[in-house]
Amino acid sequence: MADKSFHNQAKEIFAEALQLEKEKRAEYLDGVCQSNPDLRKEIESLLESF
Repeated sequence: MADKSFHNQAKEIFAEALQLEKEKRAEYLDGVCQSNPDLRKEIESLLESF
């Protein structure tokens, strides 16, 4: 279950980050992934490949 939750959370944050200008994404991720560096790495990886 936790794995599904992680991926759902990553998917939601990724979708939000895509709506932002590239320059503002790091600041957004700082806020939403503050306590979860693995989540941030996952989202950054998705953003780089998009």
